[in-house]
Amino acid sequence: MKKKMIQTSKPHLIWDGVFSSWEEAVRSAGGADGEKGFSNERWFERILDQLNSFRAEIKEFGIAVPPRPTNLPAIVSLTNSKTIIDIGGSSGWIYDYLNSNTLSNRIRKYFILEVFDIVSRSKRFAHPDKVQYFTDYKKLRSCDLLYTNSVIQYFPTNEHLLEIIGQVKPKFILVDDLYAGDNEEFFSNQISYEKKIPHRFLNFEKFKKEVCKEGYRLILKQPFHTPILGQYQPKPMDHFPKEYRLRYSLSVVFQKNN
Repeated sequence: MKKKMIQTSKPHLIWDGVFSSWEEAVRSAGGADGEKGFSNERWFERILDQLNSFRAEIKEFGIAVPPRPTNLPAIVSLTNSKTIIDIGGSSGWIYDYLNSNTLSNRIRKYFILEVFDIVSRSKRFAHPDKVQYFTDYKKLRSCDLLYTNSVIQYFPTNEHLLEIIGQVKPKFILVDDLYAGDNEEFFSNQISYEKKIPHRFLNFEKFKKEVCKEGYRLILKQPFHTPILGQYQPKPMDHFPKEYRLRYSLSVVFQKNN
């Protein structure tokens, strides 16, 4: 009698490898970095489809769950923010989401900082004039709220974020899906569409210290709830050494000191 072979599926890897530097992660990814990873036709069509699907559901039902979880509507309402700068704002779906919610105030300007590949085709998103795309943060001025959602991990350091903060001097900063914990800062590769994208895991205390040094104080820190592989669960990092495992990402809010 032949023995039946029991096949077990391998766990889906989201991150692969532990590196001590950004440069090592880039080499392992074949020279790709955060900008190159999100500068291709496949990515653009994906975010455009998400935006159109979201708009279609809003039009038909008057309510819809956004493409990604976000805490922005609550923070906008509580802080009475009217001008927003969104780092890595993709298709600008979150502006549509803000408009679909009942807010205590109306957004006057929504600026999105993105890579050139997305900015050059941003007219296809068909936003109103109050939504504007930029590649150069130095062209922006002050704002009420600086926002970013699952973007900081694609920067090799915090320097770029700190430069933007120094330029636009927001009253509040909201960072959703921040990959930071008690771990020492390290780097890995995110597997996306069978390609590798360098990914940074931050040390939270270091991140907090650097932002506060710009004249801010932390007023909120909480776990960020986002589905992974279709489920709400801890980050699937059991294949990493224990000291490099991050259970959940964070949502944090900073307020400018008076």
